[in-house]
Amino acid sequence: MAPLEPPEWRIANLTIFKILGTLVVCSALIKLAPLLILLLLAILLACAFEPGIRRLERVLPHWAASLAVTLAVLLSLAGIIVGVLPALVDQFRAIAHKLPESQEALLKNIPSGVARPLVQRLLQNPAMSSANILFAGQHIISAASEVVLIVALALYLASDGKRTYAWVRVFFSPAHRKKLDATAREG
Repeated sequence: MAPLEPPEWRIANLTIFKILGTLVVCSALIKLAPLLILLLLAILLACAFEPGIRRLERVLPHWAASLAVTLAVLLSLAGIIVGVLPALVDQFRAIAHKLPESQEALLKNIPSGVARPLVQRLLQNPAMSSANILFAGQHIISAASEVVLIVALALYLASDGKRTYAWVRVFFSPAHRKKLDATAREG
């Protein structure tokens, strides 16, 4: 009986290029995901602002309607910030004021054993708590800047909606353009 030879693996060059291309596209999508999400949210907000601009265009020129909607959105955001920020600051002050009492109450409720010294070390480590506060502050500032960017982009897209729609429409096939046009007419 003849010895068995191992199977010969041949992978076509085209297959290798397809696999590498797929990896590159997936990597790019993963890296661009935050930007794509931001753009998607801006487009959704622009779709929400656009009917208001269209209604105002019945009595105002396009630039004035866009400006009115922009001012309404900015004033709404400012009102939310003015309404929420003082309460948020008061809550942080209350937390800072009650923190020692809360730590003592927490330690009273933890049974002695392995967990108690661990919790005491965590509560007494000032670097740990200040690092967490800075970490939270960094994320709050990052989220606020993303909201501002999304709203600004959405207002731009909404104010220039017809040209933006015409630009986006080009990327769809003719069959999908008909569906897209029907959806746009319904909105």
